[in-house]
Amino acid sequence: MTEKMKAIMEAANRVTVRSIASTPHCVEAKQTPAEILAVARKRNYHWLPVRSGGVIRRIMKASDLENLNSWNELESQGREITVDDLVADDAPMFSALERFEQGKLLLCLGPDGVDGIVTAHDLNRPAAQLFGFALAIVIESEVAREIEAGLPRADEDEAAIRLALEDDPSGRPVLPGRAGKVRRWRKQEQESTNLSFISSLSFGDKLRLVERNGLSRLSLKCSLPADELLGQLYEVKKLRDGVAHDLPALRNHVLVCSRLRTAHRLAHALTGL
Repeated sequence: MTEKMKAIMEAANRVTVRSIASTPHCVEAKQTPAEILAVARKRNYHWLPVRSGGVIRRIMKASDLENLNSWNELESQGREITVDDLVADDAPMFSALERFEQGKLLLCLGPDGVDGIVTAHDLNRPAAQLFGFALAIVIESEVAREIEAGLPRADEDEAAIRLALEDDPSGRPVLPGRAGKVRRWRKQEQESTNLSFISSLSFGDKLRLVERNGLSRLSLKCSLPADELLGQLYEVKKLRDGVAHDLPALRNHVLVCSRLRTAHRLAHALTGL
């Protein structure tokens, strides 16, 4: 792992829960139960914090608001907050990833008490997307390193080109548009860019090559069957592409949460950090 990739990995791990947290929409005396419920339904909130005396100590199901009429009834609803509901607002963002469930909210605990909430929906925020993009860059770099590790050192680029020019068992090119990619790299090489052939390829192209040269070694590192690992690597690629091109899939918080978890686990397994 290069120092640059190590720095990117460490920077990703410093993204905090605070960077994706939202101001809590609370059950409190400022609004009627009907008004609070209308907002909860619009935002698809399943649980709501209850603020009393300026402090959040309880949470309740949004659906329980339907049969309530006054603040006096609201104040005793729900249950008290437990440790399982809390996350420190300066905790690494990845520490919350495994805790998200459908409809689950985590209350962010700051110096003055609960001051924010975070749910799987907040993984659509820019900080979370950049976290995922950084992990994808690290994983792509490790994939490239593993391909190159299986090539002869004395003739690495030419060996990589020979690999790229191969056909798969069905007779189709391993690398679509391979001739053009080789020509572009040779032109870059003449311009003294010092870019290896493998590094010049897209993430998708690297995955096609690692399937033929390096996947078994990566699967040992990650303790995953090769087919399962390859599927997860393609999920990371989709996460990276989604962030890079602002694709609609980024609005699917369930999918984003799953891909962020996968990227985080793979990045740590491949780098040992």
